[in-house]
Amino acid sequence: MQRRSAHSREHPADAGRAPGRRGLRTATVLLSLLLVAAAGDAAAGILNARDPAPSPDGSRIAFDTFRGGQTEIVVLDLEGMDVTDLTRRPGNDLVPNWSADGGRIVFGAEVEPGNWDVWIVDTTTLALTRLTSDPAADGGPVFVPEAALPPGGP
Repeated sequence: MQRRSAHSREHPADAGRAPGRRGLRTATVLLSLLLVAAAGDAAAGILNARDPAPSPDGSRIAFDTFRGGQTEIVVLDLEGMDVTDLTRRPGNDLVPNWSADGGRIVFGAEVEPGNWDVWIVDTTTLALTRLTSDPAADGGPVFVPEAALPPGGP
């Protein structure tokens, strides 16, 4: 009988994945954080990055980071180590989430103290679009593939 150590057991989140792909997202995030630290001046100001979100093609990482007295969404290009500020607006912006095509990022934004709404930024034009506007706390937005929606929409 072959004995396996506790460290070699499959994690439930990795069930059904090919052995070479286990923990790929975690490895990508850890690697990106190391790259941010190694980037030095190119990544100045994002060493306190939180909520890393790899782009669908794996070439970029979106973060929220505290800069200039508020939290902003930034993107780090992993090839050139370029940092792009996506949200330069009053208020805090948190928890970026990529569209499937990598062209947009949805995030939660504090428009007034305690009032959170959902916004989208175009990653090419940097155009910001506010999707919700109400006094309730709207947050944690994600893109849902159209095929996952019930007939007739949400």
